[in-house]
Amino acid sequence: MGQTDRNRSSIGETSVHPLLLYIAISLLAVSGILQAEIHRERVQGVGVTISTEPADARLLGP
Repeated sequence: MGQTDRNRSSIGETSVHPLLLYIAISLLAVSGILQAEIHRERVQGVGVTISTEPADARLLGP
C-alpha cells in the first residue's frame, strides 16, 4: 500500500517553471498583436479601431 500512496500523491503535483510561463505568455501576446495587424480590416469592421497616430503628449506621464 505504501507504493500506491506515493504514486497517488505525485500524480496531483504539477508545477511550471516561472520562466517557461513568462515565455509562453509573451509569445501569446506577440501572436495576438500580429493577428490584429494581419486582420486589421476585419477587426475594424467589428468596431475596434486601431490608430497609427501617436498618443497625445499631455496624456503621457512626465
